[in-house]
Amino acid sequence: MINDILVATDAAMSEDAGSGGEGEGEDEKPEEIEHILPEDIKPEWISTFLYVMFFANLFVNIDMGILPAGASVIIPQLGLTDS
Repeated sequence: MINDILVATDAAMSEDAGSGGEGEGEDEKPEEIEHILPEDIKPEWISTFLYVMFFANLFVNIDMGILPAGASVIIPQLGLTDS
């Protein structure tokens, strides 16, 4: 899945680079696109890492929203003041 995205991105970038408007490379076929990832790295591991990072960031952001809201409810119940 990730390799497909990378290959499609490379293809789009090579098409943009080839359309310089000066007429060069109009008849040439694009060269074979090389894979960006090394052979020993599986795309599934990259995908898993991205999912873990997404949910970790999501839960951290949820936690940062809950803590101030909870503090504003707990402070009056405990009778705490700002001083």
